[in-house]
Amino acid sequence: MPTDAAYQLPELPVTLTSFGGAMIGNDLYVYGGTMGSSHDYYKGVQNGSLMRLKIGADAKWETISEGPKLQGLALVAHGGKLYRIGGFEARNEKGEDDSLWSSASVASFDPATSQWTEMAPLPEPRSSFDDVRRRYGFGNRYLRPG
Repeated sequence: MPTDAAYQLPELPVTLTSFGGAMIGNDLYVYGGTMGSSHDYYKGVQNGSLMRLKIGADAKWETISEGPKLQGLALVAHGGKLYRIGGFEARNEKGEDDSLWSSASVASFDPATSQWTEMAPLPEPRSSFDDVRRRYGFGNRYLRPG
């Protein structure tokens, strides 16, 4: 993010919960989620949009791609690309018993080409998790998991 200026970021164009989010440079990306209230699961409120906010003085959200309607997924930025991992899909209609299906899908998105590429799936379907690639600093040492 720019360090020499403060920006008021615009609100998302829709209310979302349980979405994946990541940053590449000064671009903030949000994928999927639900447009309904928390823990109100049905396919009519699941979102399959990838939205980007180019952070700056005239920042505005734009939808740059569509994909599977998922929530509870991980969106990870690495090497200039985004990786969409797992998540779950609601297959029920509003008012029906929940029919929630975790996904094993993994796909990469290249912002330079605006293209998704399917990758090898997870060994088992997973949802409601997040990226664990973090570095932890203790004094003058850094620990990197795994």
